[in-house]
Amino acid sequence: MAATTGHPGNSSGNLDNRVGHLDNKYHHPDNRSDHLDNRSDHPDNRSDHHDNRSDHHDNRSGHHDNRSDPHDSSLEGTTTADRDLFFEVLPEPPKWSGDDQPATTSPPASPSSHGASLPPTTTSPLISNNPQEYVTPERIVFGGKGASPGNFSGPSGMAVSADNKIVVADVHNRRVQVFSMEGVFLRLFPAALPGTMSGTDGQLMYPTEVDIDQQGHVWVVGVVKFPSMASAVSVVDYQDGLPVAMFDVKRDASYPKIAVDRRSGKIIVEAASEILMFQPDGSFDRSFKPGDSGILYITTDLWGNIVMTDLSTSVKIYNQAGHLILTFATNGKPLGVSTASRGYIIVGDLVGGRVEVFTGAGEFVRTAADVTNPWAIAVGPAGDLVVTNTIDNVVTIFPRRIVFLVG
Repeated sequence: MAATTGHPGNSSGNLDNRVGHLDNKYHHPDNRSDHLDNRSDHPDNRSDHHDNRSDHHDNRSGHHDNRSDPHDSSLEGTTTADRDLFFEVLPEPPKWSGDDQPATTSPPASPSSHGASLPPTTTSPLISNNPQEYVTPERIVFGGKGASPGNFSGPSGMAVSADNKIVVADVHNRRVQVFSMEGVFLRLFPAALPGTMSGTDGQLMYPTEVDIDQQGHVWVVGVVKFPSMASAVSVVDYQDGLPVAMFDVKRDASYPKIAVDRRSGKIIVEAASEILMFQPDGSFDRSFKPGDSGILYITTDLWGNIVMTDLSTSVKIYNQAGHLILTFATNGKPLGVSTASRGYIIVGDLVGGRVEVFTGAGEFVRTAADVTNPWAIAVGPAGDLVVTNTIDNVVTIFPRRIVFLVG
Protein backbone atom coordinates (compact mmCIF):
# COMPACT_ATOMS: atom_id res chain seq x y z
CA MET A 1 0.00 0.00 0.00
CA ALA A 2 1.36 3.23 -0.82
CA ALA A 3 1.38 6.22 0.85
CA THR A 4 2.61 7.33 0.61
CA THR A 5 4.31 15.05 -0.52
CA GLY A 6 2.82 17.07 2.11
CA HIS A 7 1.13 19.37 -0.39
CA PRO A 8 -2.53 18.97 0.55
CA GLY A 9 -5.13 20.45 -1.74
CA ASN A 10 -5.72 24.13 -1.19
CA SER A 11 -4.28 24.20 2.29
CA SER A 12 -0.62 23.65 1.49
CA GLY A 13 0.26 26.89 -0.27
CA ASN A 14 3.02 27.28 -2.84
CA LEU A 15 5.51 24.43 -3.22
CA ASP A 16 8.51 26.68 -3.51
CA ASN A 17 7.62 28.56 -0.31
CA ARG A 18 7.18 25.30 1.62
CA VAL A 19 10.42 23.88 0.34
CA GLY A 20 12.30 27.00 1.33
CA HIS A 21 10.69 26.87 4.74
CA LEU A 22 11.69 23.25 5.18
CA ASP A 23 15.27 23.95 4.12
CA ASN A 24 15.64 26.82 6.57
CA LYS A 25 13.95 25.22 9.53
CA TYR A 26 14.52 21.51 9.40
CA HIS A 27 17.38 20.61 7.10
CA HIS A 28 20.46 20.58 9.31
CA PRO A 29 22.68 17.79 7.97
CA ASP A 30 25.61 18.66 10.19
CA ASN A 31 23.58 18.52 13.38
CA ARG A 32 21.86 15.30 12.30
CA SER A 33 25.19 13.68 11.51
CA ASP A 34 26.50 14.50 14.99
CA HIS A 35 23.37 13.02 16.47
CA LEU A 36 23.70 9.92 14.33
CA ASP A 37 27.24 9.33 15.52
CA ASN A 38 26.04 9.41 19.13
CA ARG A 39 23.28 6.90 18.33
CA SER A 40 25.40 4.48 16.34
CA ASP A 41 25.01 1.60 18.80
CA HIS A 42 28.65 1.86 20.00
CA PRO A 43 30.27 -1.09 18.24
CA ASP A 44 32.75 -1.61 21.06
CA ASN A 45 29.95 -2.04 23.59
CA ARG A 46 27.99 -4.25 21.24
CA SER A 47 30.99 -6.52 20.66
CA ASP A 48 31.40 -6.92 24.44
CA HIS A 49 27.98 -8.53 24.53
CA HIS A 50 28.54 -10.77 21.55
CA ASP A 51 29.40 -13.82 23.62
CA ASN A 52 26.40 -13.37 25.89
CA ARG A 53 24.07 -13.10 22.93
CA SER A 54 25.65 -16.17 21.34
CA ASP A 55 25.03 -18.16 24.53
CA HIS A 56 21.30 -17.77 23.97
CA HIS A 57 21.40 -18.89 20.36
CA ASP A 58 20.00 -22.34 21.08
CA ASN A 59 17.08 -21.00 23.10
CA ARG A 60 16.21 -18.47 20.42
CA SER A 61 16.41 -21.14 17.75
CA GLY A 62 13.89 -23.17 19.70
CA HIS A 63 11.47 -20.28 19.74
CA HIS A 64 12.01 -19.82 16.03
CA ASP A 65 10.90 -23.39 15.39
CA ASN A 66 7.73 -22.82 17.40
CA ARG A 67 6.96 -19.63 15.48
CA SER A 68 7.46 -21.32 12.13
CA ASP A 69 5.16 -24.26 12.95
CA PRO A 70 2.93 -24.59 9.87
CA HIS A 71 0.18 -25.99 12.08
CA ASP A 72 0.03 -22.83 14.18
CA SER A 73 -3.46 -21.49 13.41
CA SER A 74 -2.43 -17.94 14.32
CA LEU A 75 -0.17 -17.89 11.24
CA GLU A 76 -2.60 -19.32 8.73
CA GLY A 77 -2.89 -17.25 5.58
CA THR A 78 0.41 -15.45 6.11
CA THR A 79 3.57 -15.66 4.06
CA THR A 80 7.02 -16.51 5.36
CA ALA A 81 7.92 -12.83 5.16
CA ASP A 82 4.83 -11.98 7.22
CA ARG A 83 5.72 -14.52 9.91
CA ASP A 84 9.33 -13.44 10.15
CA LEU A 85 8.77 -9.69 10.09
CA PHE A 86 8.74 -9.44 13.89
CA PHE A 87 9.07 -11.95 16.70
CA GLU A 88 6.22 -10.49 18.63
CA VAL A 89 2.63 -10.36 17.40
CA LEU A 90 1.32 -7.07 18.73
CA PRO A 91 -2.29 -5.97 19.37
CA GLU A 92 -4.63 -6.32 16.42
CA PRO A 93 -5.56 -3.08 14.61
CA PRO A 94 -9.12 -1.74 14.86
CA LYS A 95 -11.48 -3.37 12.37
CA TRP A 96 -14.11 -1.60 10.30
CA SER A 97 -17.37 -2.71 11.85
CA GLY A 98 -19.82 -0.26 10.32
CA ASP A 99 -20.97 3.26 11.00
CA ASP A 100 -21.29 3.10 14.78
CA GLN A 101 -17.64 2.62 15.70
CA PRO A 102 -16.61 5.23 18.31
CA ALA A 103 -13.58 7.45 17.93
CA THR A 104 -10.76 6.89 20.37
CA THR A 105 -7.53 8.67 21.07
CA SER A 106 -4.30 6.89 21.98
CA PRO A 107 -1.20 8.96 22.84
CA PRO A 108 2.18 7.46 21.93
CA ALA A 109 4.05 5.54 24.55
CA SER A 110 7.64 6.20 25.34
CA PRO A 111 9.97 4.40 22.94
CA SER A 112 11.59 2.75 25.95
CA SER A 113 8.34 1.24 27.21
CA HIS A 114 7.07 -0.50 24.06
CA GLY A 115 8.59 -2.95 21.65
CA ALA A 116 11.36 -3.88 24.06
CA SER A 117 11.88 -7.21 22.30
CA LEU A 118 12.64 -5.41 19.04
CA PRO A 119 16.17 -4.08 18.52
CA PRO A 120 17.14 -0.47 17.85
CA THR A 121 17.71 0.65 14.30
CA THR A 122 21.05 -0.42 12.90
CA THR A 123 23.02 2.40 11.31
CA SER A 124 25.95 0.35 10.03
CA PRO A 125 26.14 -2.28 7.29
CA LEU A 126 26.26 -5.91 8.29
CA ILE A 127 29.87 -7.09 8.44
CA SER A 128 30.99 -10.63 7.69
CA ASN A 129 34.28 -12.31 8.60
CA ASN A 130 34.04 -14.21 5.31
CA PRO A 131 35.21 -11.92 2.48
CA GLN A 132 33.25 -14.06 -0.02
CA GLU A 133 29.97 -13.60 1.81
CA TYR A 134 27.62 -10.94 0.53
CA VAL A 135 27.37 -7.88 2.79
CA THR A 136 23.91 -6.37 2.89
CA PRO A 137 24.15 -2.58 2.41
CA GLU A 138 22.68 -0.30 5.01
CA ARG A 139 20.70 1.59 2.39
CA ILE A 140 20.50 2.20 -1.34
CA VAL A 141 20.08 5.79 -2.53
CA PHE A 142 19.32 6.66 -6.14
CA GLY A 143 18.01 9.55 -8.23
CA GLY A 144 19.12 13.16 -8.08
CA LYS A 145 17.80 16.34 -9.67
CA GLY A 146 17.35 16.19 -13.44
CA ALA A 147 15.25 15.11 -16.39
CA SER A 148 17.39 12.16 -17.55
CA PRO A 149 16.07 8.62 -16.98
CA GLY A 150 16.63 7.77 -13.34
CA ASN A 151 16.66 11.40 -12.17
CA PHE A 152 13.73 13.23 -10.59
CA SER A 153 12.08 16.58 -10.30
CA GLY A 154 9.76 16.27 -7.32
CA PRO A 155 9.31 12.53 -6.60
CA SER A 156 6.21 13.00 -4.49
CA GLY A 157 4.28 9.74 -4.78
CA MET A 158 5.54 6.16 -4.80
CA ALA A 159 4.32 2.57 -4.56
CA VAL A 160 5.86 -0.90 -4.62
CA SER A 161 4.33 -3.66 -6.74
CA ALA A 162 3.81 -7.29 -5.77
CA ASP A 163 6.87 -8.22 -7.87
CA ASN A 164 9.12 -5.70 -6.04
CA LYS A 165 9.08 -2.91 -8.62
CA ILE A 166 9.30 0.65 -7.26
CA VAL A 167 6.94 2.99 -9.14
CA VAL A 168 7.62 6.72 -8.62
CA ALA A 169 5.48 9.71 -9.61
CA ASP A 170 8.03 12.16 -11.06
CA VAL A 171 5.89 15.30 -10.77
CA HIS A 172 7.63 18.10 -12.65
CA ASN A 173 9.03 15.80 -15.34
CA ARG A 174 5.42 14.68 -15.91
CA ARG A 175 6.23 11.00 -16.03
CA VAL A 176 6.24 7.81 -13.98
CA GLN A 177 9.48 5.88 -13.47
CA VAL A 178 10.01 2.24 -12.52
CA PHE A 179 13.01 0.83 -10.63
CA SER A 180 14.09 -2.51 -9.20
CA MET A 181 14.39 -3.07 -5.45
CA GLU A 182 18.15 -2.60 -5.97
CA GLY A 183 17.54 0.95 -7.24
CA VAL A 184 18.25 0.07 -10.88
CA PHE A 185 16.32 2.11 -13.46
CA LEU A 186 14.05 -0.14 -15.53
CA ARG A 187 11.75 2.05 -17.60
CA LEU A 188 9.56 5.14 -17.63
CA PHE A 189 6.36 6.28 -19.28
CA PRO A 190 4.84 9.74 -19.75
CA ALA A 191 1.89 10.72 -17.57
CA ALA A 192 -0.27 10.95 -20.67
CA LEU A 193 -4.05 11.11 -20.81
CA PRO A 194 -5.85 8.35 -22.72
CA GLY A 195 -5.82 8.89 -26.47
CA THR A 196 -2.99 11.45 -26.30
CA MET A 197 0.45 9.93 -26.58
CA SER A 198 2.24 12.73 -28.48
CA GLY A 199 3.49 14.23 -25.21
CA THR A 200 2.61 17.85 -25.97
CA ASP A 201 1.64 20.31 -23.25
CA GLY A 202 -1.94 19.82 -22.20
CA GLN A 203 -1.80 16.11 -22.99
CA LEU A 204 0.43 15.29 -20.03
CA MET A 205 -0.52 15.72 -16.41
CA TYR A 206 1.62 16.36 -13.36
CA PRO A 207 1.41 13.00 -11.52
CA THR A 208 1.29 13.69 -7.78
CA GLU A 209 0.65 10.20 -6.38
CA VAL A 210 0.51 6.60 -7.52
CA ASP A 211 -0.76 3.22 -6.28
CA ILE A 212 -1.08 -0.30 -7.70
CA ASP A 213 -4.11 -2.59 -7.66
CA GLN A 214 -4.30 -6.37 -7.32
CA GLN A 215 -4.09 -6.83 -11.09
CA GLY A 216 -0.87 -4.82 -11.30
CA HIS A 217 -2.50 -1.76 -12.88
CA VAL A 218 -0.79 1.51 -12.01
CA TRP A 219 -3.28 4.18 -10.89
CA VAL A 220 -2.02 7.75 -11.05
CA VAL A 221 -3.69 10.92 -9.82
CA GLY A 222 -2.58 14.35 -10.99
CA VAL A 223 -3.45 17.73 -12.41
CA VAL A 224 -2.90 19.20 -15.87
CA LYS A 225 -1.92 22.66 -14.69
CA PHE A 226 1.20 23.42 -12.67
CA PRO A 227 0.76 21.81 -9.24
CA SER A 228 1.24 25.04 -7.27
CA MET A 229 -2.09 26.15 -8.74
CA ALA A 230 -5.29 24.35 -7.80
CA SER A 231 -6.80 22.77 -10.89
CA ALA A 232 -9.06 19.91 -11.92
CA VAL A 233 -7.97 16.47 -10.75
CA SER A 234 -7.80 13.40 -13.00
CA VAL A 235 -7.19 9.72 -12.30
CA VAL A 236 -5.61 7.55 -15.01
CA ASP A 237 -5.31 3.76 -15.15
CA TYR A 238 -2.05 2.64 -16.84
CA GLN A 239 -1.35 -0.88 -18.08
CA ASP A 240 2.17 -1.61 -19.28
CA GLY A 241 2.79 2.15 -19.32
CA LEU A 242 -0.18 2.92 -21.57
CA PRO A 243 -3.18 4.98 -20.38
CA VAL A 244 -6.26 2.81 -20.85
CA ALA A 245 -8.91 4.64 -18.82
CA MET A 246 -9.46 7.92 -17.01
CA PHE A 247 -12.03 9.64 -14.85
CA ASP A 248 -12.28 13.14 -13.46
CA VAL A 249 -12.61 13.76 -9.73
CA LYS A 250 -14.47 17.07 -10.21
CA ARG A 251 -12.51 18.82 -7.51
CA ASP A 252 -9.75 21.43 -7.74
CA ALA A 253 -6.54 20.64 -5.87
CA SER A 254 -2.79 21.17 -6.02
CA TYR A 255 -1.34 17.86 -4.87
CA PRO A 256 -4.10 15.21 -4.80
CA LYS A 257 -3.37 11.75 -3.36
CA ILE A 258 -4.56 8.26 -4.23
CA ALA A 259 -4.84 4.84 -2.57
CA VAL A 260 -6.28 1.57 -3.84
CA ASP A 261 -8.33 -0.49 -1.40
CA ARG A 262 -7.18 -4.01 -2.20
CA ARG A 263 -10.17 -5.57 -0.48
CA SER A 264 -12.87 -3.89 -2.55
CA GLY A 265 -10.84 -2.52 -5.47
CA LYS A 266 -12.13 0.98 -4.78
CA ILE A 267 -10.01 3.93 -5.86
CA ILE A 268 -9.72 6.39 -2.97
CA VAL A 269 -8.70 9.95 -3.81
CA GLU A 270 -7.87 12.91 -1.58
CA ALA A 271 -8.50 16.30 -3.18
CA ALA A 272 -8.87 19.64 -1.38
CA SER A 273 -8.92 17.83 2.00
CA GLU A 274 -11.88 15.68 0.98
CA ILE A 275 -11.91 11.89 0.62
CA LEU A 276 -13.69 10.62 -2.51
CA MET A 277 -14.22 6.97 -3.39
CA PHE A 278 -14.78 5.52 -6.86
CA GLN A 279 -15.30 2.13 -8.42
CA PRO A 280 -12.53 1.06 -10.84
CA ASP A 281 -14.80 2.01 -13.75
CA GLY A 282 -14.84 5.61 -12.48
CA SER A 283 -18.36 5.58 -11.08
CA PHE A 284 -18.66 7.68 -7.93
CA ASP A 285 -19.25 5.78 -4.69
CA ARG A 286 -19.18 8.22 -1.77
CA SER A 287 -17.19 11.02 -0.13
CA PHE A 288 -16.58 12.64 3.23
CA LYS A 289 -14.57 15.48 4.75
CA PRO A 290 -12.39 14.36 7.68
CA GLY A 291 -12.11 17.85 9.22
CA ASP A 292 -10.51 21.24 8.84
CA SER A 293 -6.89 20.06 8.79
CA GLY A 294 -5.27 19.70 5.38
CA ILE A 295 -4.60 16.05 4.50
CA LEU A 296 -1.01 15.16 3.59
CA TYR A 297 -0.93 11.44 2.69
CA ILE A 298 -3.43 8.58 2.66
CA THR A 299 -3.29 4.80 2.56
CA THR A 300 -5.55 1.90 3.50
CA ASP A 301 -5.08 -0.80 6.12
CA LEU A 302 -5.84 -4.52 5.99
CA TRP A 303 -9.51 -3.89 6.78
CA GLY A 304 -10.10 -1.17 4.21
CA ASN A 305 -9.96 1.67 6.72
CA ILE A 306 -8.42 4.92 5.47
CA VAL A 307 -5.23 5.93 7.30
CA MET A 308 -4.10 9.53 6.88
CA THR A 309 -1.66 12.14 8.10
CA ASP A 310 -2.66 15.79 8.22
CA LEU A 311 -1.30 19.14 9.34
CA SER A 312 -1.57 18.14 13.00
CA THR A 313 0.88 15.85 14.77
CA SER A 314 -1.46 12.87 14.64
CA VAL A 315 -2.37 9.93 12.46
CA LYS A 316 -6.10 9.40 11.94
CA ILE A 317 -7.99 6.29 10.84
CA TYR A 318 -11.49 6.51 9.32
CA ASN A 319 -13.78 3.77 8.12
CA GLN A 320 -15.17 4.11 4.62
CA ALA A 321 -18.39 5.57 5.97
CA GLY A 322 -16.36 8.56 7.14
CA HIS A 323 -16.44 7.80 10.86
CA LEU A 324 -13.28 8.43 12.87
CA ILE A 325 -12.29 5.21 14.62
CA LEU A 326 -8.81 6.08 15.94
CA THR A 327 -6.47 9.02 16.43
CA PHE A 328 -2.95 8.61 17.77
CA ALA A 329 -0.15 11.10 18.20
CA THR A 330 3.30 10.45 16.81
CA ASN A 331 6.68 11.46 18.20
CA GLY A 332 7.19 14.22 15.61
CA LYS A 333 5.64 15.75 12.50
CA PRO A 334 4.03 12.96 10.43
CA LEU A 335 4.06 13.13 6.64
CA GLY A 336 4.23 9.96 4.50
CA VAL A 337 2.29 6.94 5.71
CA SER A 338 2.06 3.30 4.68
CA THR A 339 0.94 0.00 6.16
CA ALA A 340 2.72 -3.33 6.43
CA SER A 341 2.21 -6.93 7.52
CA ARG A 342 -0.01 -7.59 10.52
CA GLY A 343 -1.45 -4.08 10.35
CA TYR A 344 1.65 -2.09 11.25
CA ILE A 345 1.48 1.61 10.36
CA ILE A 346 4.71 3.16 9.07
CA VAL A 347 4.99 6.95 9.43
CA GLY A 348 7.62 9.40 8.22
CA ASP A 349 8.65 12.10 10.71
CA LEU A 350 9.63 15.12 8.64
CA VAL A 351 11.12 17.14 11.50
CA GLY A 352 12.89 14.27 13.25
CA GLY A 353 14.27 12.80 10.03
CA ARG A 354 13.17 9.24 10.74
CA VAL A 355 10.59 6.60 9.92
CA GLU A 356 8.64 5.13 12.83
CA VAL A 357 6.58 1.96 13.24
CA PHE A 358 3.28 1.82 15.14
CA THR A 359 0.81 -0.98 15.69
CA GLY A 360 -2.61 -0.65 14.10
CA ALA A 361 -3.81 0.37 17.56
CA GLY A 362 -1.44 3.36 17.57
CA GLU A 363 1.19 1.97 19.95
CA PHE A 364 4.78 2.98 19.23
CA VAL A 365 6.98 0.00 18.28
CA ARG A 366 10.34 1.38 17.14
CA THR A 367 12.24 3.71 14.86
CA ALA A 368 12.77 1.80 11.62
CA ALA A 369 15.22 4.14 9.89
CA ASP A 370 16.90 7.53 10.06
CA VAL A 371 16.43 9.41 6.79
CA THR A 372 16.31 13.09 5.84
CA ASN A 373 12.98 14.50 4.64
CA PRO A 374 10.91 11.30 4.57
CA TRP A 375 7.96 12.08 2.29
CA ALA A 376 6.23 9.22 0.46
CA ILE A 377 6.68 5.80 2.10
CA ALA A 378 6.02 2.27 0.89
CA VAL A 379 6.84 -1.19 2.19
CA GLY A 380 7.65 -3.92 -0.31
CA PRO A 381 6.16 -7.43 -0.16
CA ALA A 382 9.35 -8.77 1.47
CA GLY A 383 9.50 -5.98 4.08
CA ASP A 384 11.91 -3.58 2.35
CA LEU A 385 11.27 0.06 3.25
CA VAL A 386 11.28 2.66 0.44
CA VAL A 387 11.23 6.41 1.12
CA THR A 388 11.20 9.42 -1.21
CA ASN A 389 12.90 12.74 -0.45
CA THR A 390 11.15 15.35 -2.59
CA ILE A 391 13.48 18.17 -1.57
CA ASP A 392 16.69 16.37 -2.56
CA ASN A 393 15.05 14.42 -5.43
CA VAL A 394 16.25 11.01 -4.23
CA VAL A 395 14.72 7.69 -3.22
CA THR A 396 16.18 5.53 -0.44
CA ILE A 397 15.74 1.78 -0.03
CA PHE A 398 16.30 0.19 3.37
CA PRO A 399 16.65 -3.58 2.90
CA ARG A 400 14.36 -5.67 5.05
CA ARG A 401 17.29 -7.36 6.83
CA ILE A 402 18.47 -3.94 8.03
CA VAL A 403 15.14 -2.28 8.82
CA PHE A 404 13.53 -5.20 10.66
CA LEU A 405 16.66 -7.02 11.83
CA VAL A 406 16.05 -8.94 15.05
CA GLY A 407 19.37 -9.50 16.81
